Amino acid sequence: MTTSDKKIKVWLVTVDMGYGHQRASYPLKHLAYQGVINANTYKGIIKQDKEAWLNQRKAYEAISRFKRVPVIGDMVFGLMD
Repeated sequence: MTTSDKKIKVWLVTVDMGYGHQRASYPLKHLAYQGVINANTYKGIIKQDKEAWLNQRKAYEAISRFKRVPVIGDMVFGLMD
């Protein structure tokens, strides 16, 4: 059996950060083995991990909003990005 005869399946992992990050996984969903996994909201996620993701999201959103500050906003966003 050649590779072209096999159905390729992958662990497709995405994250819900509120800014469309999951859109990148959509065209690949047909390759997902047992569906797309949301790294920050999967069934059985432990409390510590869920809180860590929430804190990272809040920091990302704060820095994204800070980007609008004249002169230093772009610089701070560039460091984060």
